Amino acid sequence: MESYFRPSSLPDALAALAARPLLPRLASPWVPLAGGTDYYPARVVHTPDEAVLDINALPGLRRIEARADHWWIPCLTTWTDIIETSLPSIFDCLKQAARQVGGV
Repeated sequence: MESYFRPSSLPDALAALAARPLLPRLASPWVPLAGGTDYYPARVVHTPDEAVLDINALPGLRRIEARADHWWIPCLTTWTDIIETSLPSIFDCLKQAARQVGGV
């Protein structure tokens, strides 16, 4: 069974998740990975035994957008994206946090 998959489309990612249900002892579920800066260092001593679903190549999950009645900050948005995007002042605390955690 595959232990690493990097889909290039959302339908491929969803199909992979559907094909590997979360059933104890019957299948190894995918662990979604976006970035990896916390995932890999935490596993330096032990080899990962999870099946990794790397979503970093999925299109449309990074760009911050103003929508009709809200802001869209998708799951692949980086701290640098937060800092560099022109956001309303209501997001100033988020920008301040982005400067304190993670690498720019």
